[in-house]
Amino acid sequence: MNIEKIFNQIHFKIKPYDNYRKAYLFRFIKIIYKILGKKREYVFNNCQISKTFENLVLKRALLKIESMSTYAIGHLINKICKNLSPNQTYLNIGCWKGFTLIAGMIGTNCKVIGVDNFSEFESKREDFLKNFKLYQKEEIHSFYEDDYKIFFKNFEKNNEKIDFYYYDGEHSYKNQYDNLEIVENFLSRGSIIMIDDINFVEVETATKDFINKNISKYEIIKEIKTANNNCHPSFWNGIIIIKRK
Repeated sequence: MNIEKIFNQIHFKIKPYDNYRKAYLFRFIKIIYKILGKKREYVFNNCQISKTFENLVLKRALLKIESMSTYAIGHLINKICKNLSPNQTYLNIGCWKGFTLIAGMIGTNCKVIGVDNFSEFESKREDFLKNFKLYQKEEIHSFYEDDYKIFFKNFEKNNEKIDFYYYDGEHSYKNQYDNLEIVENFLSRGSIIMIDDINFVEVETATKDFINKNISKYEIIKEIKTANNNCHPSFWNGIIIIKRK
């Protein structure tokens, strides 16, 4: 899987290293689009993808799902999942309203599994289930309302492997580190790990502590921090992509 090729097809008006707070014209126009009820479309269009590479069906679907993420992240997830075969698996821990899970479901053939216990966002359960059921193919798409540690104990009984892992659960140092130690037991060779919110110190420190402890097994293939936290229209709060050797 050529991750760099995927990134090469993505371009931004406001780039990850640009200070979004000082992008006054972009923000002013966004206010106008908000008044017109089209703010989300405007922000999505900050991400510019080659027309021969872009999945417009995906874009239209993700536009309808409220998220703490960006179109670029959704596009990345979708393209990685498109490279997985029907007997491979994408696992998403921490689904919120379903944006990053559904990004892996649309137009793909791999198994897709979502896990969330909604401990931080219980009020979002119904929104998630509505979105998930709209795109679910029951034979390959499943969801478990569990703590991720309980999920993995049950998953172990199936003797299955994970080929693409996206963690967006609780971001304390402990959970950020623990989830990687646990999932390591299930990752296939060459599998991809994507973690967002890498701008946060706890997330970055725990992730890199895990990698440094297992330096012979893992390599960072992409790390992108954004100039601002929690709002950047490129990669929101930064991402890191890791590959198991």
